[in-house]
Amino acid sequence: MPPPARADFEKQNRLLLEGARALTPDELAIWCHGRDFLVRRAMAREVVETPGAGSIRRRHPRIRARVSAHIAGHGIGYTDDVGFGGLGVRTHRAAPLRRGDEASVKLKWAERSIFLQALVAWTDGTRIGLSITRIHPEDEQLLQALVCERLAERWED
Repeated sequence: MPPPARADFEKQNRLLLEGARALTPDELAIWCHGRDFLVRRAMAREVVETPGAGSIRRRHPRIRARVSAHIAGHGIGYTDDVGFGGLGVRTHRAAPLRRGDEASVKLKWAERSIFLQALVAWTDGTRIGLSITRIHPEDEQLLQALVCERLAERWED
């Protein structure tokens, strides 16, 4: 099945990002189809851009994005990158979190908040890699819409 028209997808994505109203079932279907198209394209492109035996391949697309982040009990920071399944956070001080620790995170984007639970995948001084384990479906759609907004810049009609 061909992807939806870029303008149709971007309209639904904007509605999700703005949060002014819920998408109708038909609008949601267009958005989901466009999202899936963008994910397939991004993941296929990653294999081409990072070939080689033993290279690490992500399971979800990510984008470079600076979003305000608060890790409960550990303070504020901002994201280096955001993806469907995880995020990289840069904190203002070394966090005592270790690989495998659980973290509750609040992302603040455009007057909206995204709450999620995550496991620490890696740490490097003031940087923390988080793998999302729990997120409310509406927050997940908002996070995915944020990623899709950037992925859509490379949409090819």
